[in-house]
Amino acid sequence: MSRMNARSPTKRRSGAWSADEILQALIAHEPDVARLTEICHLTRQPGMLEIVRAIVAMPDGARAALEAFLAASREWGAISADWDAAGRLILNSLQAARKCAPEHYSADLDNLEKPPLPH
Repeated sequence: MSRMNARSPTKRRSGAWSADEILQALIAHEPDVARLTEICHLTRQPGMLEIVRAIVAMPDGARAALEAFLAASREWGAISADWDAAGRLILNSLQAARKCAPEHYSADLDNLEKPPLPH
C-alpha cells in the first residue's frame, strides 16, 4: 500500500477515492485483520452486495425487526425462508420463536409494500 494521503479522504474535491484511500479508511475503521478478511470474503459471495444494499435501503422498523430476528437466532443455518401467497418473505427460526413473544410483533410491518414473488 502506498503512503497515506495527507488530505482526509472525506474532503476530496472529486469525490472519487483511490483503492489505497478506501483500504486505509477500512483499516482505520476496523483494525482487526480477521474481521477485514471476513468482510472481503463476504463481499465476494454471489448476491451478497445486493442483499446488503437491500438491507441498508429498508425502512428503520423493518431493519430493526430483521436485526432482532437474527440476534435471537443463534443457529443461522437453521433459519428457513419462504414466500407466502401474498408475496411476503417468511423467516422462521426456533431460537427466535422461543425468545420473541407475540406481543413484540409490530403491526407496522404488515403495512410495508409487498415485494413481487421471484420468477
